[in-house]
Amino acid sequence: MLIDRFPVRLCLLLALLSVVTGLSGCSTGYYWQAAAGQFRVSQAAVPVERLLQAPETDPVLQQRLRLAGEIAAFAHTELGLPDNGSYRRYLDTGSQPLVWNVYAAPEFSLEPVTWCFPVAGCVAYRGYFSVTGAERYARRLAGHGYDVWVTGIAAYSTLGYFRDPLLDTMLSAGESALAALLFHELAHQLLYVPGDTAFNEAFAVVVEREGLRRWHLSRQSESGNSATAVSSPAHRAATVRELLSSYREQLRLLYLQEQLPEQTRAGKERLLQQLADDYAQLAADGDGPLPLAELMATGLNNAGLAAVAIYDDYQPAFRQVLAQCGTELSCFYAEAAALAALDQTERSQQMQILLVEK
Repeated sequence: MLIDRFPVRLCLLLALLSVVTGLSGCSTGYYWQAAAGQFRVSQAAVPVERLLQAPETDPVLQQRLRLAGEIAAFAHTELGLPDNGSYRRYLDTGSQPLVWNVYAAPEFSLEPVTWCFPVAGCVAYRGYFSVTGAERYARRLAGHGYDVWVTGIAAYSTLGYFRDPLLDTMLSAGESALAALLFHELAHQLLYVPGDTAFNEAFAVVVEREGLRRWHLSRQSESGNSATAVSSPAHRAATVRELLSSYREQLRLLYLQEQLPEQTRAGKERLLQQLADDYAQLAADGDGPLPLAELMATGLNNAGLAAVAIYDDYQPAFRQVLAQCGTELSCFYAEAAALAALDQTERSQQMQILLVEK
């Protein structure tokens, strides 16, 4: 059972509200594609209750929709996550990603390119409802010398401003992955800091994993599984994160060296190949799939590694806060909200202190 995956998503609010605020200029086409895409989603999504009552609905789909409802109810009642009507409608995408994210980073840096928008602030990815549009924009960035990674999105959040639908791509992922996605996206609705992607994503990941732990405990009597049933995949996922972190540090040190671009480029290629080889060895030595397989296949460059770091870097700090709260979620949410209320510089300093204390 794979419970630790790279949780990619698109916060469409940044584009949708930019349309509402009346932005103009060369980026207008981007905002309108997002608004038009969200409008199509809203029009095409079908109430879950209608599908559950319709005799012609596939029984397997009905079963998955009921499971999603149980998970959402657990999130609201047991995890204290918002209930604003999201995930009560369903959209069949034909098993295709509904949206696509573009990540970018300089050739010799692991600092992600950011894009700034009203309301959402600056974020380290740019989302499209069309793979063609995403790939076209990625080619433009690559033409300017950037490393790029384009990846399909399993779920997205409008941060509670719209009623987000369930997607067939979410339901097909399995129980643990579905629960993790819903907990993560609802965590974004609970707490979101404009312009601080690393803070937002790490907070949501920690809520997701604590929620998943509690979900499995709640299902223990029904399924016969124990709390240790997810320990092996979690351990393998942690091993992969440590592997990526190690190579990110090696690349960071390489990029600080004063040498010819050709030498840096050769060193980068060597390290990325070693990373690929080490990952392949982990996959061969273990049971079941490893997380981040898509990244390793399509995004093994600065952009892909920077994208993973967005989700990973502050996780130990938030786990420290959760531990200090005795895993009591209302305390954890209050402490996270207090950090969110700080200005960017002070919040970063406090997160670094927590990282040292872990």
